[in-house]
Amino acid sequence: MGIPQGRPGATKFYVIEAGKAGVYFDEAAPPATILVEDDHFGEGALLTGAARSASIRAEAPLDLLVIARTHFPS
Repeated sequence: MGIPQGRPGATKFYVIEAGKAGVYFDEAAPPATILVEDDHFGEGALLTGAARSASIRAEAPLDLLVIARTHFPS
């Protein structure tokens, strides 16, 4: 399970505390990049409400800090 590309904008922002996640623009290809500790994702969809531009998939066990949209000032 991951966070799939093309889904509606997020209501959460994610910070990786431990582990690693792949960023996929094409599920059949290798990850475009690997995110590690202190990297983050979800800000684009969170701020704009646009569809997600990539899929995120755990490449190793992840510890995530999850921040809901409601915690950001409007």
